[in-house]
Amino acid sequence: SFIFGSFATIRCDSGFVLRGKQKLKCIKDIENIGTGGKWDAETPTCEAISCGYPGVPEQGAMDNTNYNYPSNITFSCFSGYILRGASVLHCPLTGTWTAPVPECIGNHFRHSKPH
Repeated sequence: SFIFGSFATIRCDSGFVLRGKQKLKCIKDIENIGTGGKWDAETPTCEAISCGYPGVPEQGAMDNTNYNYPSNITFSCFSGYILRGASVLHCPLTGTWTAPVPECIGNHFRHSKPH
């Protein structure tokens, strides 16, 4: 229980970010007398750190739909294409993928005949 005028400090576990006020003050609830107190702001929430949808390369695929810390996504290319770039992206605490989405390049080599 909290005494009027006291504070509560809200913290999130690693991998989560606080949305809202970190420090709340216990105040009297003058609208609902007899119910005790209330906080001076809405209760904050802890949301998972997300790197967001990275995109899928044309002619390629990815193996994961979880874009939150600490996920990894592995990319591959369809038959006839080769991967250029990092095949695995990691979502760190910064919330930014560790590399750009790779490309799938056609593996079609043309041979020209000399004249």
